[in-house]
Amino acid sequence: MISLVDLPTLNATLNGTSAVLLALGYFFIRRKQVNFHKACMTGAFVTSTLFLVSYLIYHYHAGSRSFSGVGWTRPVYFAILISHTVLATVIVPLPSSRWRAPGEDTLNSTVILLVGPFPSGCMFPSPA
Repeated sequence: MISLVDLPTLNATLNGTSAVLLALGYFFIRRKQVNFHKACMTGAFVTSTLFLVSYLIYHYHAGSRSFSGVGWTRPVYFAILISHTVLATVIVPLPSSRWRAPGEDTLNSTVILLVGPFPSGCMFPSPA
């Protein structure tokens, strides 16, 4: 069983894994290897979902923590925190956004970008 103190490490691992899968997905789609791309995007979506669940469980039990840093780290921390919060809020409508696949101009080539509250993206073909 994973203890509460292990969850931040698990969160970092899941987030890192998601980032690697996103980078690999980009690499594969640039080389037109669609099946590998889909596998990486699905993996990134799953690891991001697991991250979100683990993150919420941790903060439900651990509560909120005040930032105790001083000096130049304090404004840097709050700048990152505020931009992260704003971007996480702005990105919520994106699951319903439609994006055309590069080089395609037909409706059947449209993809839906699924992001929601997750720090990663996952693309699936949209219904025709």
